[in-house]
Formats: sequence, C-alpha cells, structure tokens
Amino acid sequence: MHRTLTALLALTIASTGLTLATVPAVAAGELVKLRLNQAIDKLPVASETRRGYEREKFVHWVDGDGDCQDTRDEVLAAESLVKVTGCDIQRGKWRSYYDGATTRSSTGFDIDHLVPLAEAWDSGAKRWNEPTRQRFANDLNDSRSLVAVTASSNRSKSDRDPSEWMPALGKCVYIRQWVAVKIRWRLKVNRPEKQALRARAADCANSTIQVRRAVVVLAPRPRAAAAARVVVVVAVGTQASTRDSATAMRQRQPATGGTTEAETPSTPGTPTATATGSSASEPRQSPDPRSTITATRPRR
Repeated sequence: MHRTLTALLALTIASTGLTLATVPAVAAGELVKLRLNQAIDKLPVASETRRGYEREKFVHWVDGDGDCQDTRDEVLAAESLVKVTGCDIQRGKWRSYYDGATTRSSTGFDIDHLVPLAEAWDSGAKRWNEPTRQRFANDLNDSRSLVAVTASSNRSKSDRDPSEWMPALGKCVYIRQWVAVKIRWRLKVNRPEKQALRARAADCANSTIQVRRAVVVLAPRPRAAAAARVVVVVAVGTQASTRDSATAMRQRQPATGGTTEAETPSTPGTPTATATGSSASEPRQSPDPRSTITATRPRR
C-alpha cells in the first residue's frame, strides 16, 4: 500500500514537471560592487505589465522593531538635519534633494519609494510572496530605498521610471540610487528604461555602486498548488479503492468456510471495472510567516 501511494505520488508530480522542493528563495548577503555603467549594462531586460497590481499588496509603514516609530517616522528621524525625538516625528529639519526645498515641519514631506511600488510590481515583485513585498515597502536596511522629499515632487513623479520622469536636482544621485535599488531587489528594467539610464549616466561620474542583495522569496505558482491538491486526491482515492476491494473480498468468502467460489472469467477484451475520478477543488495557499523588518537605517 505504501509503495503504491509513493508510486502514484511520484507519477503525479512527474506528470506536472514539478519537483518536491521548498518555495524558491534567493539568499541575502551577496555584496555587489560595480561601476555605474557596468551596473546598468547588467540589469536584466524584460517587458513590464501592470496586471494584478494593487497598492494594498505592499503592506507599508509598519513598526518593524516595535520601538513606536513606523517606517515613515524612522526615515524622517534618519534624514533630519537636526536631532529629533518621539514616536510621531513632526518637527525637525529636512531637505528634499529632488527639488532643493527645505522644511522644519514633516507634514509637507512624503517618504518616496525610490523605485515605486507599481514599478517594482511591473518588474518582478508580482512573483514575490507577501512578506517579501512588505520588506521591500519598508526597507530600512538600505538608505537608498526610501527618501524624504517634498510631497509635490513625489506626486509629480508618481509611479514613473527614469525614462518618464527625473528630479529637477540631483539627477546623478537619483540614477545611482535607482540602479542600486533595482540590483538590491533583483528587479528587471524594460528597454526604454535601460536606454534612459544609459543616456542619463553619460553625464555622471562612472563611480562604484556598492549594494547588498535583499532576501527575495517567490510565491508558490498556482500550478504547483493545484498539483499538490491532485496528489492528495489521488492518494485519498487510492486508499478508498483499497478498502473497497478488501470489503468485496470478504463478502465473497463463504459463511461456512471451505473453498471460495470460482469467479466467472471475463470475456477477453471486455473491461471488468470502470474507473471514476474526482476533480480537485481550487487550491488555497497558506500565507508564509512574515519576515522580521529590522529598522537599522544607515545615513546616506
């Protein structure tokens, strides 16, 4: 029985082209050091699609370390030009490198995802699991991922890439940071974006970009989840079939003992049984446990 189930399991998995493996993950910690032009050349190119995107799929502004400051306040505290205290940061001094504006009140400043959430989705994040998207949206481990800028410049940028929008100031800083974040999270670029990066970088120093890769965990593909459900149905069906066969054999045993009745041989070529199957229900994916977000944001 055990061998039968094992064989059926292996056959079902083989027919789907799947392997028994954990959810694929990309190890963190690799340190990448490249000149700007080389880094741009190495960015993988792929077409982008917005299908399925919802901002709510990136849970952001969380208090990852439980110190009462959410991600927005952590960035404001790190980028203030004067010392700030408290949980909800309202007063300090900030300069938006996008347009050079300064303020002492945080209410007029946004925290910009340097690579916008929608752009990240288009270029690879659609395949990530929920904890990975949350870590991207609250990335305090690389100061280039999130920047405090004026609300007006942030909303002018919206979800556009460097082929569509550039800040009024700090263009070279912006290009280097964009490339660094794309490398960190293994995000792709489309052709117009890569062409724009090359053109913009031509006016910048070919300085070295140093960035440490983040952990990227991919969500299970629907096909894999469906195949797993089929395996369960096949296994359960096999167990039920085995029990039914055993019951039928007991019923054919004579009550008084002795020799069993001879079964009438079937006519060659005539089927002796009809197999019935059951269809698997829609797969339900169990959420991965959320990764810890460490609020240790280095100053730029």
